[in-house]
Amino acid sequence: MISGAGTTGLAPQLLRPAAGFILCSRPNVVPQIPYRAIGIGVGLSLGIWAFAHAETRGKTIIASAMAVLFFLPVLIPASWASTVSGIGWAFLGVASYVYLRWAGVAIR
Repeated sequence: MISGAGTTGLAPQLLRPAAGFILCSRPNVVPQIPYRAIGIGVGLSLGIWAFAHAETRGKTIIASAMAVLFFLPVLIPASWASTVSGIGWAFLGVASYVYLRWAGVAIR
């Protein structure tokens, strides 16, 4: 006998999904491309490569830029700091690529 329209009278077994059935709040989720991770990876890779070929002053600039971009979202827990850091990593990657081409390093 069910007392009312609620689910208070139903057994807990009736509320569980069947075995092998996965509940999902958004069934048609499209996978997102991790642009931030790609930018960090490219910026870090090209930055390390440029660091290896740079002179003393260039190494100082590259290392300090990497440190600032890495610690910016940690020291300032705001959404804009994370965005600035992501854009900075992408810019560092482009700047490192330009430096390597200017220095005559063959990128293949």
